[in-house]
Amino acid sequence: MASQRRRQDLASVSRQRRLSGPLAAAMAPPGDKASEQRNWRLEIELEAKSVSDMIDEELRKEAKIAMPERPCMITLLLMGQSRSGKSTLLKRL
Repeated sequence: MASQRRRQDLASVSRQRRLSGPLAAAMAPPGDKASEQRNWRLEIELEAKSVSDMIDEELRKEAKIAMPERPCMITLLLMGQSRSGKSTLLKRL
């Protein structure tokens, strides 16, 4: 119980230091226009995100058309001494 209270006190002190530091006034949003500017910025970000998503979808479509899916073929070179199990490994794949 005491350790929890101590953690809360330390968190409170840390929060106060952040809010009252030398750059706190410069970093704080302006009082009356903060919510308007935030809403405006969020609208712009939302529009930009939708445009970005549309571009990504178009690029995916173009990539699918340009490179149709084909079976994946892997060439594997097994090297080793004689009687080390190369053929056995190949048979088990």
